Amino acid sequence: MGNIRSKPVPEVTSDGKLGTDILAHKRLSIAQRESTRKRLARIECLPAPIGGNRSQAVAFQYPSDHTFDYDEAILGVNPRKVTLGAHVQNGGAFSGVVRVVSLFLGRTGEWWQTTGSGVIIDDYHVMTVGHNIWSLEGGLALCISIHRDERAGPEHLYKRYVDAGAVHYQWAQACFEAKESTFMRKSSWENDLAVLRVSKRFHEGCQRMEYRQTPIGTTDVGIYGFPGDMPIVEGVWQASLCISPSKVTYAPSTSTMLDHDGDTEGGNSGGPVVDCFGNVIALHRGFDKVDRARINKAVALLVNGNDPEKLMQTIDVFSGEKSIEDFQVREVNKFTIGKCTAAYFGWD
Repeated sequence: MGNIRSKPVPEVTSDGKLGTDILAHKRLSIAQRESTRKRLARIECLPAPIGGNRSQAVAFQYPSDHTFDYDEAILGVNPRKVTLGAHVQNGGAFSGVVRVVSLFLGRTGEWWQTTGSGVIIDDYHVMTVGHNIWSLEGGLALCISIHRDERAGPEHLYKRYVDAGAVHYQWAQACFEAKESTFMRKSSWENDLAVLRVSKRFHEGCQRMEYRQTPIGTTDVGIYGFPGDMPIVEGVWQASLCISPSKVTYAPSTSTMLDHDGDTEGGNSGGPVVDCFGNVIALHRGFDKVDRARINKAVALLVNGNDPEKLMQTIDVFSGEKSIEDFQVREVNKFTIGKCTAAYFGWD
């Protein structure tokens, strides 16, 4: 896995200088005033589904008064380069590839911020990997924000806050189990998927990207994302979208994930794997070792229960935006994660 982990809340602003996220500071001060018991509940509350019902997603919603470390592999086969500025400007082909910034609070009171990648799939939703927003160490993030490439323009015009989301149940459950055993099931990696909803519609200049079912076989692609090691100008990270041209191979008879040899670094997690037609066919996750050799892995879409549309439906139903009769998802039971309301959902 590969998001950038740092002590918040300093982050690079659109003018290339370090700024302070006032919202994150406020959320942090609230969190630090909570009791130890509440902090534990925020991180470890995952009750058993009622009646043994099979769950496939955990939907969550921040309260209405919500104010708004992992490994990567540079394999050296497909060097990265910064995308053209025109591609990330309004209307650009890859203006919908974004940064996902999350604030976490640990069980003992420590706090940190991570930066990963994601992709806008409609006016209000971003698709990314689950570990960007629901981590082994920190559980569900206290606050999540979405940011465009710095070259797109002023930060205040494009920054959005997440008010609800859904993560695949298998990923959330694996994080919970790993807290008890300190061992993360590799089988959960294939379901490392989340969809996030923002409280304000994305700017019309952001390209909404299409996704399709991951094709079997080998495909020429671009691995897109925001690696934290480049570009650096005068010691300051520029938060610019990068691409590593690569080939990906999906062979479900031998692996439930895609293998690729694109170069990635912390910050690439959740970045789209894009085919020659501009369709997202997977999300980059991180690297694994196979027979002592390193290989990068990506999460397959529309297979293995990884259905972004179903995750969006759980968000709409849970937040009351749509009636459950309109969709194929069903709510199993509700619970809380700290101050967030949450529910398990399943579908046929």
